[in-house]
Amino acid sequence: MTKEEFCKNYWSYYLVLEGRFLKLQNYIAFDKENYKCYSTELIAQFQTICSEVDVVSKILCGFDATDEKTMDDYRAQYTLRCPGIEAQEVAIDYFDVQPFKALATKHSFPWWRDYNKVKHSRVTSYQRGNLKNVMFALAGLYVLEKEIYKIITSEEKMISESAIMHMVGWHESVNILF
Repeated sequence: MTKEEFCKNYWSYYLVLEGRFLKLQNYIAFDKENYKCYSTELIAQFQTICSEVDVVSKILCGFDATDEKTMDDYRAQYTLRCPGIEAQEVAIDYFDVQPFKALATKHSFPWWRDYNKVKHSRVTSYQRGNLKNVMFALAGLYVLEKEIYKIITSEEKMISESAIMHMVGWHESVNILF
């Protein structure tokens, strides 16, 4: 995949998802006090973002798009292909999150577990479609996209067009070509 193909097919979609997320600020302050806030819109965003995490994970891990893989399959590849991903912090507005922190343990990511609960049992898991999970999932997607970009381009300068997120400790400037 070329840089242009990645930007056209994946990064541009990420920006759409991020834009949709940013619109939530009109109604919900992005603050830890509101982490448990849930809604139908948050569930929709949660499912869409996590579905894209699955798509880009296959790319990052070198799996075919038609392969049926699980997060357990991806976890092993994340640590091989992205050393230090479990400690990577993403700055979002006024605080930092570590969406892949659970890689240091044998447990799944809390936001990914909750995604599967919402996906398979929305009625009993409705409250898991909350601001915290959406924020962590979007941060996780952001990390994966930046890792793919780095692999494709071998550039130290990374995508910087995110309106709300940046990876702590990474160089942050490059122009995206469309």
